[in-house]
Amino acid sequence: MAKTVCKLLGVVFVLVGICGFLMPHLLGAHLTPPHNLVHLVSGAIALYFGFAGSGSAARGFCIIFGLVYLLLGVVGWFMGAGPDHMFNVGSLLMLGKMDHIIHILLGIIFLIGGALSFDGTDDSVAIPDASSVDLTTGMTVEAWVQTTLLTNWRTS
Repeated sequence: MAKTVCKLLGVVFVLVGICGFLMPHLLGAHLTPPHNLVHLVSGAIALYFGFAGSGSAARGFCIIFGLVYLLLGVVGWFMGAGPDHMFNVGSLLMLGKMDHIIHILLGIIFLIGGALSFDGTDDSVAIPDASSVDLTTGMTVEAWVQTTLLTNWRTS
């Protein structure tokens, strides 16, 4: 999953980096030239890990970048000034409310991509027992079944 997240977000970062030069207020963000360069470099690194890096390297990248973006978004939100939560990183990056929201979302996506690793053969997710998830009134179960793998399957 980490390699897929790296590929998808790598493309997004490169596109936002390019578009940011043409539309500096895309989605309400504050895309200055240095901010766009950060997106281009981040996108290139993500694409490298998505296409050429190992699965464990991609997971490490996702976790590190996830923590950095999440921290940047949360710190910017709480330390930013004014109604737009303006937060300056040095004198080159000016981040506002939408930047913080986007960075928090990116951080979460990167962290999920780094934390979950499914190869499609023997994967499972274990959820410990907790009374808060006990069923009290019933449940519905849905499944997709690939019938071509089964013999003597009846469809009617």
